[in-house]
Amino acid sequence: HVTLFVPPDSSRKNTAATTSDNNSRKNADGGRMFAMPVPLGTYQIIHSGLTVTTGIESTSSIVMKLQLNATAEVTETRVENGRVRGRICAVVNEDGSRVVGYEKASGSDNASGWINLFEPNQRWAKIVCFKGGRPVGGGAQSSSRRRSSQN
Repeated sequence: HVTLFVPPDSSRKNTAATTSDNNSRKNADGGRMFAMPVPLGTYQIIHSGLTVTTGIESTSSIVMKLQLNATAEVTETRVENGRVRGRICAVVNEDGSRVVGYEKASGSDNASGWINLFEPNQRWAKIVCFKGGRPVGGGAQSSSRRRSSQN
């Protein structure tokens, strides 16, 4: 998945960015637009008390707050007011306890809703495992290199 966003301070001239920058381009209003991969998978909460809302808008009703170091399964990402948000379907606290959702009528008692992931100057959660189970920063290729270097 690739998420496009315009940083909130895009009206200021960025002298460090150049037109040959591969990560950004000028949009129609003169601000910079950045393309950044936002993978689906398991995210670790790095901001204590991160709110889970019912809808994509950060002003939606709050259904719960997540503990620091809890993990949440992100199944979809969207941009809302320059902030990347993720739809979650399951949450596990650091101690291994599963967080039960607010809406059992849907047939599932998993925690669900939307959380903030990041914006240009702040991060609330970080990816720890990609969708499909591949860990971040490693995986089978890295472990095979480690084994061969140990021999």
